[in-house]
Amino acid sequence: MEYILSYFVIYAFFGWILEVVFQQLTTGRFVNRGMLAGPYCPIYGIGVSLLIIITKKFDQNFLMLFIVSSFICSLLEYVSGFLLEKIFHERWWDYSDEPFNLHGYICLRFSIAWGLAGAIVIKEIHPFIESFVYWLPYKFLIIILIVLLIGMFIDFIVTVNHILGLNKKVDELILIQNNMRKISDDMGMRISNHAAKASSKVHDILDNPEFKEHLEKVHERLNYTQRRLLKAYPNLKGTRSKLQNEILKQLRKKNKDK
Repeated sequence: MEYILSYFVIYAFFGWILEVVFQQLTTGRFVNRGMLAGPYCPIYGIGVSLLIIITKKFDQNFLMLFIVSSFICSLLEYVSGFLLEKIFHERWWDYSDEPFNLHGYICLRFSIAWGLAGAIVIKEIHPFIESFVYWLPYKFLIIILIVLLIGMFIDFIVTVNHILGLNKKVDELILIQNNMRKISDDMGMRISNHAAKASSKVHDILDNPEFKEHLEKVHERLNYTQRRLLKAYPNLKGTRSKLQNEILKQLRKKNKDK
């Protein structure tokens, strides 16, 4: 078990490097793409660890490794995206514009990429990683493993707390917007329909100076982790309402401008 956990930590780190390099190549700038603050992406560690366990039961030819890797990694990505959306009411990535996607959580292009990457890792890279892990003194390995896993767990708890805090700030803006809309609607009841229609054309709550002021104040209260997540996930979407999604867009835009 301790060796599987070691592989989890190592490949979580490699996954983070892969994400950073991919962002550097596609955007030309450094972005910490991990959901957690540290240099690791646990989903990669989980994925490769599962492949290590499962592929031991299969013939180690490249085609079989590709098929198994593609299926396992796609399933893991789908389940992760689904759970994140249900828990946080936000979609952290979306492949809806990609051909042959499934509910926007996975798509054929990336499933093929995961299959190839997984097969290469198991066939070519993991034998060296396995040798390195077994080469380390056992007590040293356990101590390092305990320290790293505790650090990752604390990071996870802190990050989840910050995500929930971000959602509360968005809810705060939604409440302000609803109150402003109620006041606007009440005023509309007291004036002519013609004037109310004219007002509705020029008085969009999201463009209202008062609402923008509240938005600015909420943005200023965002902590480092919340700002980092808005930067790391430019396609982050709110799934509860269009308003939630629009507020996230505006917070992300302000985050990008500063």
